[in-house]
Amino acid sequence: MAWTRVVLVTRALLACVVVSASPVSAIVDHMPGRVAPAGAVVVESFSELQRAVADPAGPSERWLRPKAYRGDLIVTRPVAIRGEDGATLDGTGESTVLTITASDVTIENIHVRHSGRRGPTEDAGIRATGDRNRLVAD
Repeated sequence: MAWTRVVLVTRALLACVVVSASPVSAIVDHMPGRVAPAGAVVVESFSELQRAVADPAGPSERWLRPKAYRGDLIVTRPVAIRGEDGATLDGTGESTVLTITASDVTIENIHVRHSGRRGPTEDAGIRATGDRNRLVAD
């Protein structure tokens, strides 16, 4: 499997994205003023986010508050994770911050920082290997 390296540059943030031969369907830039709509399922902690994403019966959309969620996340099912302005996935600095192995995943308005620096494993901010994944950067 060949890897393609793409670099997203967003407001004061550099995130390296490693994508498989299956392309990310869209990278859209800037959707200002984002807040969770009334009735949205909002995740308050990283452990809650991990559980929500891992639960196959869980809601298909989750919202993150404007704060840092510390940890490295693996998404293995179709889900949309949307952030209010200022939402951040703050990696451990030891591996890839957000690994997406599922297809049909949407990541929207979330800053990603503190990936690992292991060259042989190609740590990245975001690694997406599924099909039809959509990354919306702010």
